[in-house]
Amino acid sequence: MGVESLRRKRARIASHVKNGILICSENPLFDYFAEDHRADCIQIMNGRTTHIGDRNISEQFSDPDPQACILEPYFGSRKQVRCDISAEDIFQFPLEEETKIISETRKRIEELVISVLSEGSKEMTELYISEAIRRKMCAEGLKLFYEPVVSFDRSTDEIWHRPDNIRGEKIGYVEVACNVGGLASLFSETFLFVDEEPITDSYRSIMRATQIIRNNFTEGSRTSLISQMLEGFRNERLYLTNPLYPFKVHLIPGDDEKIKTGDVAVFDIWVKHGNMFLRKKIMAVAGSFQATIL
Repeated sequence: MGVESLRRKRARIASHVKNGILICSENPLFDYFAEDHRADCIQIMNGRTTHIGDRNISEQFSDPDPQACILEPYFGSRKQVRCDISAEDIFQFPLEEETKIISETRKRIEELVISVLSEGSKEMTELYISEAIRRKMCAEGLKLFYEPVVSFDRSTDEIWHRPDNIRGEKIGYVEVACNVGGLASLFSETFLFVDEEPITDSYRSIMRATQIIRNNFTEGSRTSLISQMLEGFRNERLYLTNPLYPFKVHLIPGDDEKIKTGDVAVFDIWVKHGNMFLRKKIMAVAGSFQATIL
């Protein structure tokens, strides 16, 4: 399924809104539906998309339907009525081609991060690595959702660490979130700088948690059961994880819900090792018998 087919399918899903939906350029989903990024907004009505904008820029642009609602997020200066639906209502589960795009982008980010870490420069501080990743992402045409998170050793204890001039000795955590055509692709990994069995064993715990998710985030299971299984891998200061935009996600821990095939969740796995934490955010799509790890 190509990009055009994906847009048409998602537009059909959103077509039940009577007077149409406006998705404007400040909304990350604009990148998903827009063919011409000079437009100001995209209007979805009756399963079709229309580019809204100044006709002096393009004769193909149109004026918005005055009754169309606007999908959050949007600038406060916009005068349209806010839609009663959210992005999650249009993206309740990822399509196969969307999961492929997310997965392939994650692999690109991983290769990029490894290339930075492989430089082995004496300047390899948290701040240096974060800025190097940002530059390479820009060079690759990849848009960041937020600045890369890089933390070494003791600073891995912080949930949202701001990179500093700290050099790593034992472990490093890197997190990069990318906007790829309006979809979020997340790379999250702990790197080991030393070959010490206690630290290696802690990393094996992350692998065990990943297997728990793969085997149990499945059709018919319950979020309360998975939450109980992963209780030992939680950071007690962190209750909920950031979602995989724009998909509707199960918040684990959260309300007890029955899982269906295609459901999405992001699991934030923490393993304590002395005064440090090994960490990995795991994106999963529920399947009939096994979850797909993105």
